[in-house]
Amino acid sequence: MPEEKSTMDARRRFLSGASTQASSIYRGSEVRSGTVMALFAAATNRTAPLAITVGKIALSSKTLEGEENAQLPNESSTDAGQEQQRIMSSPRLDSRAQSGFSKSSLYDQHRPSYPANAVDMLLDAVRVAGIPGASIVDLGAGTGKFTELLAKRDERYDILAVEPHEHMRKELERKALDNVTVKDGLSTSIPVADETVDAVIAAQAFHWIANGDSLKEIHRVLVVDGALGMIWNVEDCCLGLAYGDTAVFLIPSTDNQTKSAVPSTSWESKLKDLIWSLDDNQPRFRHEKWRAVFDDQLRSTPLTITAFANPLFSLPLGEHEEKWTVWLSKEAVWDRFNTLSQIAVLEGEERERVRQIFDDAVNSDDVETNEKGEIALHGVTVTAWTTKVP
Repeated sequence: MPEEKSTMDARRRFLSGASTQASSIYRGSEVRSGTVMALFAAATNRTAPLAITVGKIALSSKTLEGEENAQLPNESSTDAGQEQQRIMSSPRLDSRAQSGFSKSSLYDQHRPSYPANAVDMLLDAVRVAGIPGASIVDLGAGTGKFTELLAKRDERYDILAVEPHEHMRKELERKALDNVTVKDGLSTSIPVADETVDAVIAAQAFHWIANGDSLKEIHRVLVVDGALGMIWNVEDCCLGLAYGDTAVFLIPSTDNQTKSAVPSTSWESKLKDLIWSLDDNQPRFRHEKWRAVFDDQLRSTPLTITAFANPLFSLPLGEHEEKWTVWLSKEAVWDRFNTLSQIAVLEGEERERVRQIFDDAVNSDDVETNEKGEIALHGVTVTAWTTKVP
């Protein structure tokens, strides 16, 4: 075990030296991506995305056809996007997030945990699997759904759970998890010293904090070969971008957001339409706006990086998805549905209207039930990761 830790320290020292050389190359003049890629690949001995592979960046939404050929959003979608950007860039917790997640005990009770295989894959991708005592920041830890899984691991990680929402933080503190320190904090002010964290993981949270200041702060706290991991549980009714085998291409909606993925059943499609009708311009995973903060690190052509590029994290992102099905009573599905912040805040006639639509959907003919009367709820766990550019 100590040998693994010493090997990790040796790799960091080597990477630190290599990064100085690489930085002078790609920050000092216009170069092809191969030189930088070779330096970082040799230093880290990984096949996951580490360096700035510009040829693949060309496949991003901004450079595939060129920004000058991008479709201009309509006025309403621009306003919605600006509002989402305002919330993601805010140095404090948005008031609507405060109210939407105020029922923290219900959130903790009804939100799902994460599939073991997806967790294993993510921890391996961010380089802490099998590393005893590795330092991890669970950023936006909420009530600790992911923190619990980290605390149970044989590696006995040194875990800092950072959560700005008071009610959620108290719910997490109540669990008294082993090797977990719980602190108030924001993605722009993580309460740890420079270069002391092996991995930062945001579970069900990164879409709220996808801004440049957060990336800079995460970059600050990570060790020289540290990594950022992201994970989401997404029910079919909350899908936006096409995941899995149901769709291949993005189909922009009228409000310039992506809602192309097709749920597994028509009743889940009805719930998806309902959720999109209640969209409140808050940042959501389904909007896919969280990806832009990584693409925005670079202003480059598909073939070169210019002297003005100063990337903090490698591209392209590593990504994995894992489909799942759970069996729940209809009331349990409603309880889970009700943990969505835009549903949780509804009151009066609007809440009654939404409940009626929900009841109609879960009583549809295509709802699959088992012998207990439970219904099949479908979804996908999405993981993404990237590594620090020293």
